[in-house]
Amino acid sequence: MELTIKGRHWSPSTAFRTFAVERVRKLARFYPSLIRAELTVTREGYRHHAELRLHGNGVDLLTKGEDTDPRAAVDVVVDKSERALERHKDRLKDRKKRAGARGPVMPANFEE
Repeated sequence: MELTIKGRHWSPSTAFRTFAVERVRKLARFYPSLIRAELTVTREGYRHHAELRLHGNGVDLLTKGEDTDPRAAVDVVVDKSERALERHKDRLKDRKKRAGARGPVMPANFEE
């Protein structure tokens, strides 16, 4: 997975970058076909806004979160992304399961 980390109005340290890389790479465990992730952390006064965009086969996801600590903001965003990816995966499984259960569609006036 290709990962891009950006900082707006501040420059993220190497320790922060390694922390963010570890957290975001764990998302591939839930949805292995992720291709690219973009993490943008913006500092506005005492708050840090984190925004995570995930791109992959069949998924384009944007999650946002904020906190006073940039690491906590990244944690919030990654947790939201985990839940969203799990929901997406469950919907795909459910759709496949229900498609086979319906069977062939017959017209109402079908005679044998």
